[in-house]
Amino acid sequence: MTSDNPALRSAAAHAKQLGETNGWSPSLVRCAMDGLTVVLGECPPGKPVKLTEVRARTLRHASSLRVAEVLTDLELLEDDSVLAVRSWIENRTAELPAGFASDVRAWLLVLLDGDSRAKPRPHTCVYVYFGGVRPLLENWETTRGHLREVTVTDVTAAL
Repeated sequence: MTSDNPALRSAAAHAKQLGETNGWSPSLVRCAMDGLTVVLGECPPGKPVKLTEVRARTLRHASSLRVAEVLTDLELLEDDSVLAVRSWIENRTAELPAGFASDVRAWLLVLLDGDSRAKPRPHTCVYVYFGGVRPLLENWETTRGHLREVTVTDVTAAL
């Protein structure tokens, strides 16, 4: 509360106010302030802090969730995290041969995000759809160099 950093003073005061409003214990408020000190201590005033940095730098005893909550309220948090489903898509398609990976990745991202002709699908739908076609892709990759080599006859036979 007596820091020379105005962003840190403001964040500490806001953490205290949030703690009072939400019934945080005094210990939780102190831990949030400790976390704020770590992430804002070297940060230029007014510059947003990345969420991945909050998660990586917040001390074990401090609550990164509470630190992120305070920073969000003060518009000092930049959510640079990647949705788990996006990481999953990248990991699964990276396992595919080059001739299959980019087209399958594009398909899964259209399922996830939607486009001008399709609404976004729930994350579970992306997992289920890929789980259904993965065995087919693994079979075709043994005889095909590219997904575009798969014929209507191949798809009909697989179905």
